Amino acid sequence: MDSICTIRSLSQDDWNMYRALRLKALEESPEAFLTTLTEAQNRPEREWRERLTSLDPKWDLPLIAWVGEIPAGMAWGYVTRDRKGEGQLLQMWVDPRFRGRGIGAGLVRRVVDWARSLGLLSLSLGVSETQPEARRLYERCGFRSAGNAEQQPPGSGHRITLMSLALHPGDTRDN
Repeated sequence: MDSICTIRSLSQDDWNMYRALRLKALEESPEAFLTTLTEAQNRPEREWRERLTSLDPKWDLPLIAWVGEIPAGMAWGYVTRDRKGEGQLLQMWVDPRFRGRGIGAGLVRRVVDWARSLGLLSLSLGVSETQPEARRLYERCGFRSAGNAEQQPPGSGHRITLMSLALHPGDTRDN
């Protein structure tokens, strides 16, 4: 990873920066996310604030990668509450200006390490068929296809492939 990149968790005071980066991700890579830019733009400030004020570190890990003073990427680790022992990697995105520097892999590693520390058994994610570079990143990090691509949302023509990574609690080796 680039030596000037740092990754940190978001705090409740970071809601406005989180909002700005999330909107940038949705604008730059709309096919990579189920949420649309318009939906996100229409969320009231209260919802953006609540997203970060309601955090519990045993359920959520929102991350921002910084290159110097510039927010360069984001990811969100999430424990799936209705499926014991499973988590998800959500909202993964790296600003195109900073791709190819290991920032995405660093974000994935942080979520994987967090999931292992919680004793989760697996992490899953969805990757758009229009994002082959993202899929290769996830494969390099140990994720494997978990089924055929599905239209998401149904009827949209937008195809998402589910991927999964089996975790071994206590195993801290790099993927």
